[in-house]
Amino acid sequence: MKRGIRIAELFRREKEFIDCEIIVQGWVRIRRDSNAGISFIEMNDGSCLRNLQIVAEHGNAGLAATLERLGGGLLRRSRSDRTAGNPPPSSPAGGAS
Repeated sequence: MKRGIRIAELFRREKEFIDCEIIVQGWVRIRRDSNAGISFIEMNDGSCLRNLQIVAEHGNAGLAATLERLGGGLLRRSRSDRTAGNPPPSSPAGGAS
C-alpha cells in the first residue's frame, strides 16, 4: 500500500506529484454536488490552513455510496491520480475563507 502524504507537503512539492497516485487523509470540510455528475470535496488534515479540493465523478457505484456518507467534519481517506491536465487550484475554491 502506498504511504499517505500530508496536504501541506503536497502543496509544497506539487510538481513532483503530477501523474502520480497519491493518498491523503483528513477531514471533509465542504462537499458540493453538481448536477453535472461530479462532487467537489474540500479536505484538510491540519498540516496547513489551505484545503485540498478533490473533484469526484459520480460514475462509480462505490463512490456514490461513499458520497452519501460524506459530510463536514468526517475523517476520510482519498486516493487521487494527479495529471498535468488537472492541476490543483491555486487558491481555495470560492476564494473566501
